[in-house]
Amino acid sequence: CNCAVRSPDLVEGLSRYLLDLHRASREIPHADFKDWVFRHLDSLIRFDSAWWGSGSERPLQIHRVHLHRCSPRILDEYPRFIEQDFFREAVSRSPGRVLMFSDLMSRESFEQTEIYRHFGRQFRVEWSMGVVLIEPISSLNEFVTIWRHDARKPFSEADRQMMQAVVPHAFEAHRICRINQLRDPSGALRATSWALCDGNGLLQDLA
Repeated sequence: CNCAVRSPDLVEGLSRYLLDLHRASREIPHADFKDWVFRHLDSLIRFDSAWWGSGSERPLQIHRVHLHRCSPRILDEYPRFIEQDFFREAVSRSPGRVLMFSDLMSRESFEQTEIYRHFGRQFRVEWSMGVVLIEPISSLNEFVTIWRHDARKPFSEADRQMMQAVVPHAFEAHRICRINQLRDPSGALRATSWALCDGNGLLQDLA
């Protein structure tokens, strides 16, 4: 039922979150911004852990990841399973569309997969909801996935619609926050033309 998303309390909560999000993009240090997004998102969608990162399809790899309330060991273990990750593959085929694990297969089928038995169970990835966007400057993919650890509590359609409403704002606010790091105290950019690269030399933004 879609009515839950349109309830006055949730509409008010979403509006307040988006206003706070855009304010935070100007006021929160870039290093703290993703954690701010996740902490406040929990008031709209209940979840237990998450990651937010970027990567590429060709070659298939993850370049950088910010973890929220999950073990850093996940970054050591995941590369072995990346090609088996049917959820990653599905969201990559539908950029901009929030998907839930339950859109793709039954719970019973999931529990029989190798990625669940040898990876998901270890990190309590019981239910997933996420999205991929293609960055217009770099053509890299940027992704956010949130997880629930209780197999009895799947995400709902109302959760999906809420995340669909939030994610484009969160990605753009993050970009604004990142650009603000290039400004001097007067608010002017330090150079007329600039490019932003990460530690691997990958282009992240330019103007």
